[in-house]
Amino acid sequence: MADVGTVGLVSDFNASVIEEFRANGGKVAVFGDTRLVILHTVGARSGQVRPVPLATLHAGGRTFVFASAAGAQHHPDWYHNLRANPRIDVEMADDTGTIETARARMRELPDPERAERLAQQAGLIPRFGEYVTSAAPREIPVFEIERLDAEGWRRGSRITTAVSVDRGASCAAKSSSVSPSGRQVTLLPSAARAVSIVQAVEGLITLLLHLPEPRPPPAPGPRPRS
Repeated sequence: MADVGTVGLVSDFNASVIEEFRANGGKVAVFGDTRLVILHTVGARSGQVRPVPLATLHAGGRTFVFASAAGAQHHPDWYHNLRANPRIDVEMADDTGTIETARARMRELPDPERAERLAQQAGLIPRFGEYVTSAAPREIPVFEIERLDAEGWRRGSRITTAVSVDRGASCAAKSSSVSPSGRQVTLLPSAARAVSIVQAVEGLITLLLHLPEPRPPPAPGPRPRS
C-alpha cells in the first residue's frame, strides 16, 4: 500500500495532467504524442466520482487503457472501482482538439487479447514495457472503452456528479457543469435533480436495449378425445 505522501504526490500529478489536458485540447507535454483520456470512475464504497487521466492505445477503431499503476505489484484503486461500476463518463479529445464526453462501458479484456494489447502498447512505449516487467507476477488488466449509444457524445460540456451514500438513508448529489468557455457553473438543487433523473432514464434505456428477445409461447398439445 502506498504511503500518504506518495498518494498526495500522485493526486497532485493527476490534477496537473487533467488541467493541461483540458486547457490544450487533450495534449499533455510529458506524454508527447500519446493520446490520453480522463475516466470519471465511481468509488466502489464511497460512490464518489473521481477523474483519472490515463494513456491509451488506439487500434482498429478501438480504445484501450491499462491498469499498470506505473509498474507496481498491486492494482490501482480505480481498477476495483471499474469492476464495481463499469459504466462511467469518459473525456476524450478528437483530432481537432475538441474535448468530448461520452457515457461508456469499461470492458475488461480476457486472455489472450489482454496479453496481445499489453505487448502492442509495450512495443509503442518502451517505458510501458518496463512497467509490465516490474509489475510481475501481477498481470496488468486491460480495459476497452465501449461507448454506450444511448448516451452518445456531448461536445463542449462536461458534467460531473459527486455522490455520497449514507447506508440506510437517501443519496445526496452535488453537481457542477463546465461551459465551453471553461467557466465553472454550479447547478441549483433542482438542476442537480434533473441531471440525476436524466442519468437514471439513460441507464434504464441502456438496460432495455440489452434485454433478450422474448421467447414465443409453447405450441398447444393435442386435445384429449372424449
